[in-house]
Amino acid sequence: MKARIPELSLPLSVAQFKLGQSNPTYYVSDASSKKYVVRRRPPGNLLSQTAHRVDREFKVIDALYKHTKVPVPKVYFLCMDKSILGTEFYVMEFKEGRVYPDALLPDLSFDQRRAHYHGICDVLAALHKVDVDAVGLGQYAKRSGFYERQINMWKGLSSVQGATKDVETGVPVGMLPRFDDMLAWFQKNLIKDENCLIHGDAKSDNLLGHPLSDVANTFLNWYLPQSLGGYLDLPRPLPVPEADELIEYYCKQVGRPFPIPGFSFAVAFAIFRLGVVFQGIAARTALRQNSSANNAAGLMLPVANLILEIVDTGKLPSGQKQTTTPKL
Repeated sequence: MKARIPELSLPLSVAQFKLGQSNPTYYVSDASSKKYVVRRRPPGNLLSQTAHRVDREFKVIDALYKHTKVPVPKVYFLCMDKSILGTEFYVMEFKEGRVYPDALLPDLSFDQRRAHYHGICDVLAALHKVDVDAVGLGQYAKRSGFYERQINMWKGLSSVQGATKDVETGVPVGMLPRFDDMLAWFQKNLIKDENCLIHGDAKSDNLLGHPLSDVANTFLNWYLPQSLGGYLDLPRPLPVPEADELIEYYCKQVGRPFPIPGFSFAVAFAIFRLGVVFQGIAARTALRQNSSANNAAGLMLPVANLILEIVDTGKLPSGQKQTTTPKL
């Protein structure tokens, strides 16, 4: 680090952040109390080769920092030499701010929650309006078929995760129930393509695709039972502004009509994706690769049952396709 960041003062103190399920992340402070963050690829034989690509994460953050007003930290360097920390990693500046491990935001007032969610909408809108070619990210752009590609990606990943066996007991994680029924439902109800740079739930495998994917993920807790809310890194009313109010605010910021056609599909897919994510947490737990231990893996089946409630309704009626707040 000293060779790449000359102003760094030795020695360093290092601590790992407790939150996060994907790439291990570390807080670094130097002798002059300047703060940095190190993110590295997890060690071991990984189930997904795309979900942990710190090189792509670095390049996107760097492009956004240099060419846009999207609020991202400055990145210093990327190291692909595995002999340094055991895996690839990059270093970025530490940004002061509050982290809300409880998605219910119990310590905030209603007005503070509204400001918080409006801030989320502002950032999403800024990100979704980025011209990927102008900022040098066009090489990552696949201009069509986002949801088809996502379905195929999650299908393949889920198959690998489901077959993963616990290193001690030998018991496999297992598949989401009626997985083929879920896939068939999404194929039957596919919505029109849109393309933009998206956050993708802070993973580098969803960089370009459908903006509704971001919006649906952000407001997913409005559509999930209260019993699941405390385990999800997503907003949920306590109370907070209604989903329609916030989505309409987002639409004004990004410059698109409200209500959003196809948003019911986007919410359903966000729940489906969440089920596979929880399956992945269970698989990494089985392999003892999880970067933060919690009971999120136990939510795989409850979330799968929520997806099946939607699947069992059959094809979405035309009216529901125009609705921004589907109810489960």
